Amino acid sequence: MKGYGASQHAAVDIFIVEDSPTQALQLQHILEQHGYHCSVAENGREALALMRRNKPAAVISDILMPEMDGYQLCRQIKTDADLTDIPVILLTSLADPRDVIRGLESGADNFIVKPYNEQLLLSRIQYILTNQRIRRVEKTQTSLEIVFAGQTYVITANRLQILNLLLSTYETAVQQNRQLTQTQEALQQLNIRLEDMVAERTAALQEEIAERRRVGEALRRSAERLRVLRDIDRAILTAQSPKAIAQGALSHIHALIPCWRVGISLFDWQAHEGLVLASIGHDTPRFSVGTSISMEDYGLQDLEILLTNQAYLVADVLTLTAPPVTVCALRDEGLRSYMRVPLTAQGALLGALNLWSDRPDTFTAEHVEIAREVADQLAIGIQQSRLHEQVQHHALELERHVAERTTELQEMNAELATFSYSVAHDLRAPLRSLHSFAQILLEGYSDVLDAEGRDYAQRIVAAARRLDALTHDLLTYSRLGRAAMVLESVNLEEVVEEVLTELEVEIRNKTAHVTVDRPLPQVLGHSTSLMEVVSNLLMNGLKFVAPDIRPQVRIWATERDEWVRLWIQDNGIGIAPEYHERIFGVFERLHGVDAYPGTGIGLAIVRKSMERMGGQVGIESALGQGSTFWVEFAKYSGGRP
Repeated sequence: MKGYGASQHAAVDIFIVEDSPTQALQLQHILEQHGYHCSVAENGREALALMRRNKPAAVISDILMPEMDGYQLCRQIKTDADLTDIPVILLTSLADPRDVIRGLESGADNFIVKPYNEQLLLSRIQYILTNQRIRRVEKTQTSLEIVFAGQTYVITANRLQILNLLLSTYETAVQQNRQLTQTQEALQQLNIRLEDMVAERTAALQEEIAERRRVGEALRRSAERLRVLRDIDRAILTAQSPKAIAQGALSHIHALIPCWRVGISLFDWQAHEGLVLASIGHDTPRFSVGTSISMEDYGLQDLEILLTNQAYLVADVLTLTAPPVTVCALRDEGLRSYMRVPLTAQGALLGALNLWSDRPDTFTAEHVEIAREVADQLAIGIQQSRLHEQVQHHALELERHVAERTTELQEMNAELATFSYSVAHDLRAPLRSLHSFAQILLEGYSDVLDAEGRDYAQRIVAAARRLDALTHDLLTYSRLGRAAMVLESVNLEEVVEEVLTELEVEIRNKTAHVTVDRPLPQVLGHSTSLMEVVSNLLMNGLKFVAPDIRPQVRIWATERDEWVRLWIQDNGIGIAPEYHERIFGVFERLHGVDAYPGTGIGLAIVRKSMERMGGQVGIESALGQGSTFWVEFAKYSGGRP
């Protein structure tokens, strides 16, 4: 194909008939770049008027136009004696075979399919102009009627026109077929690439799913671990003896560590023997609860490692050259591996947590870690229980020997307070870490966690908050027995008003109604401790209320001789008379934490505070009839105590 120079067509006029300004300018630009002179009309009627003034060499016309379309324009040109020899090229999408028939019917000379190729457009124009002389000679027209798609068409085009249109249609079909082939090849390549990408993405997704499953399983195990540890904590808090603590904890260990038998031994270093405190297994234990075992039979090598505060793990008892008596007896029963974990409190080895399995290599590093956590909690619980039992024992002795045992009891109480303060203080830091890391999981990884994972994390946060509140109350209770207290004049009305301000949000959230009968007198007391007393009693009135009951609290004061009694009355669930004294003890609860949250220390703080201020506390209540607490102070008379 020859190129088209700018000087080659300087005298050739071409009319462009196009209602779209953008497409008209584009076509004009292409033709003028190759030396043609172009005139533009927006519709067929305007084009006819221009052609009658200045006859062009050829017409290129769109088909769809307002006023007069391309077919009508072509028909007008071919029936006009002065214009009939002007070749007409129609721009069409050629989406329907009837387009060709309509073109023949109107007398069109050629088609160009939109969107058109520039070189194809130029070659068609060149072809039309080159064959213009032949077209002038070929004047013979034949009228031919054809029926297509149920419609009759009359074709009056000459043979050259028909040939040109057919060649144009064929050339267009070849070009579209070529483009279709190229498109199909491109689609095949794209499909191959897409299949590769899908395969790669599928592999990545499978790996991601596997990783999520691993993470989910780890989170599930962690949540189960925390749940069991929480249950053990509750068992420790509610148990009354080391045996009850141990037995309650063992029932949960099977959920965390696969073992055939698990038991707890306590050591008596003076008697040089150990005592089986608790045991759980799949059959009757060889060494039942209460059995005493000498240190030699237990295993001196095992004890040496336990004394270093390390766990002792035996993967297979068959590999031991000289096992102790207890290990030989259990080996004969079919048990193959075991683990001993020290129960250490305040640097002293209290005993050991013993886990046995009927399979070798049962216990993993994770199992050892879990067992250490359980053992540490058990050690604290057993130590606390022992101290609690000692205190109770000395309290009974004190009733019989008040005079000679007073000093000893005070020392014991001081020791217990110091221990409680130390334990509570040391617990707050890991509790805050637990709360913070769980909060980070909720806030930073919520999109990774599923609903169950988020629920477990929220439970961790709630448990950490409860334990933090418990340690706070323990510290408060401990400080009451340690800090010096100077009694002075305290305005009860100011104290009550300040407490109401501090609890304003809690009162509003519970829609409670609190009334104060003023004025309230001055008493001899300690302002900070008195605020703690009023706050605890008012919170009891807001908290222990039946569901769907609006809390009602009334506060007033009465005076008698040298004493002032402050009353706090509520419409709560009430307390049976047999529990009126018990509720003022440390960790004494009449309801589970799920029903009525709290630490079980609040009323103990009230009693301790009143005792330090030289006063007393009491209650008037019956089950289902609300409660009226009272605290009694010395009346302030202007002097010092």
